[in-house]
Amino acid sequence: MKGIHEVASESAPGVHYLVDLSAGTCTCPHFERIKPKECKHFGVARLALPDPVADIPTLDEVMQEADPHVEEALAVLAHPDPEELPELPPALVPMLVEQTACHLVRALLREEARLEIDEQRMQEDIAAWQAYLAKRQERAKAARQILLDWMQRAGVTKLQHPRFTCSVAKGRKRLEVKDEAATIARCEEVYAAAVAVKKSLRLRELQVAVDSLPGLFAGLVEETVGEPSLRIVQR
Repeated sequence: MKGIHEVASESAPGVHYLVDLSAGTCTCPHFERIKPKECKHFGVARLALPDPVADIPTLDEVMQEADPHVEEALAVLAHPDPEELPELPPALVPMLVEQTACHLVRALLREEARLEIDEQRMQEDIAAWQAYLAKRQERAKAARQILLDWMQRAGVTKLQHPRFTCSVAKGRKRLEVKDEAATIARCEEVYAAAVAVKKSLRLRELQVAVDSLPGLFAGLVEETVGEPSLRIVQR
């Protein structure tokens, strides 16, 4: 980076001059005679600057330090229509070119299509499992009711067995609301704690309010822009 550099004099051993590359000055007497031209000490100072090109790693160096999955991903993306979406480490980004990027789009579209199919299959499996479990729950509920009916008819209050105890419990009190709206209105008059009130913002209407009266919502609502997203249109 530019700054002040100390340069030794070639003609006077032990003498050093200060070259300020940012200001374009040198403390040698020759510079005072030729300024604003530069003296030879400027060239020596510039040679001491780090080479920006030397700091750029080669592709081989990048590959050696990169995630081991980079080579695998590049091998998959070498095909125009990859069969699967490879694991994509962040180190892959500087190694993509237009061709491999297009192959990546193909792999991405195929993966998203497969995801949609698999998700649909999962939902179908969930629905099948729910129906299966509901059937078993109904069967268990019916068996429990048959046992209860038999014990009540037989006057048996408890069944004793080495592996279980089955007894008839008293019914618990519970409220059955016949008219929910009227009950809520009555509670609001006499005992508001019995009514749960949940308020939420309607963002579309909030946008209208903020656009109309921005000063009123200063410090309360802040408009932000989301992160860029990738839009792919299939042909």
